[in-house]
Amino acid sequence: MAQAGSGRLDGGSGVTRGTLPQFREDRKTAWPNAYLVLNLAGFTLRALGRLPDAVEPMRAAIDSNQELGNATLSAVNAGNLSGLLVTLGLLEGDAPSSPHDGEAGAVATAARAVAFADQSENLFIRMGHGQTPLGAALFARGRLAESEARFREAERLQKEWQPTFPRLYSMAGFLYGDLLLARGRAREVLGRETYVTDLYRLHNAGTLLDHALSELNQARAQSLLESTGLPPSAFTAALQKANEEEMIARGYLALAHCRLEAGDLRPEDRKEIEDALAEAETIARRGPMPLFACDAWLLRGRLAVVIGQLAEAKRFRDEAAVLIAKHHYGRREPDLAVLDAEISPTLDTFRTACAQVGAEGWWHLMPRLESLVAAQPKGGWFRPDRHKPWDQLLAPLRAAEKTYHQERDAYLRKEAEG
Repeated sequence: MAQAGSGRLDGGSGVTRGTLPQFREDRKTAWPNAYLVLNLAGFTLRALGRLPDAVEPMRAAIDSNQELGNATLSAVNAGNLSGLLVTLGLLEGDAPSSPHDGEAGAVATAARAVAFADQSENLFIRMGHGQTPLGAALFARGRLAESEARFREAERLQKEWQPTFPRLYSMAGFLYGDLLLARGRAREVLGRETYVTDLYRLHNAGTLLDHALSELNQARAQSLLESTGLPPSAFTAALQKANEEEMIARGYLALAHCRLEAGDLRPEDRKEIEDALAEAETIARRGPMPLFACDAWLLRGRLAVVIGQLAEAKRFRDEAAVLIAKHHYGRREPDLAVLDAEISPTLDTFRTACAQVGAEGWWHLMPRLESLVAAQPKGGWFRPDRHKPWDQLLAPLRAAEKTYHQERDAYLRKEAEG
């Protein structure tokens, strides 16, 4: 192996920290086609699984294309880089240990992608490489309302670009479905993905990965609606055929999550959850994909609560909390607060959980809050009423959730009429 800074492609971070700074200085003269080399380097390193090493070439490619005045390629590069930064957990600037100190994180990079995409005046670029990456980065950051607004705009552009495919599909559709599931819209997601799958069949369209992503969201939505655990193949088989590690990890996490949501865990269900999480954690470590590792810790914490191992649940919770803080993973702050209330069900922890869930409208967590309320004993002879204050805390969230669903349904009716 080469030493760091040697610039050899087999030298780990050497390709990003040694050669490219000088490459950036020389590219206008000695390397007039530098952007092609940088694009290829970033793509190749990512395909090889060397995710951190792919960052610098991809970032340099944005600058090269910007200098050439190519807004379209700048948008594509920035959108792709933002997605990679989300995977690496670099949402708001870089982690302290990152070799890319001082560089913009996923949210800021996606905002650049939107600016470049708007300059391109290309509907596909604006949808797929502008609004969609920004929606995904904002979602990971926990800015749910802003994220949904970006995905709505992406779908408007999609409809204008491809009237015969009026719904987001492929990765954009999967990411939008992920957000809608967090909003408690499982029925809508099932309908959307069924519609997209029918369009694929009608037009003989879609790659293996496109079909796999649609099948994954269908499985997630169906499992949540029916409160039953679907077979593991429903979550992972198509993704394994598509051979996308990041997506395979998502499949294993979805399998564990839906098994937990189904309740009434048998010993074989517990083993299935633990095996799925072990697979997801292996992929996350190899990435590195720290946000997936965090998701796995939270799910392990939930499982430990269900089987009554509260000390273990606290340990898993603490591991997740470290990653949430380190990576600004706002999407999971409400999950962490609800897990805290499940580990130690006091009025204070429940109040905090309600505040976290209600702040942005993470309505998929409402059933867990309702379960905490239902567990509180009602008053009686010589017994204080513990149920009422908990129920009162949840009442405003029930009203807010109802309002959101009414507004969302009205938006969908308007879209259908338009």
